[in-house]
Amino acid sequence: MSPDVQPRAVAAQQTGGDNHGATVPSALAMRSRLRSNAERKRTALLRELAGEHGAMQSHQGYANCW
Repeated sequence: MSPDVQPRAVAAQQTGGDNHGATVPSALAMRSRLRSNAERKRTALLRELAGEHGAMQSHQGYANCW
């Protein structure tokens, strides 16, 4: 085994054989954080463009997200 492969194999054994398992929750958390930041900016821009905080504008913003 080459030296750079060995530590990964050891780490995989210690985490129960799934080398990527440890990174999944943090990746999901980052994705949801990025998504919520983007949505916040987007709704703020929509409200700014609309020039008012009416119910219709915010509703359309949500409809476009899905």
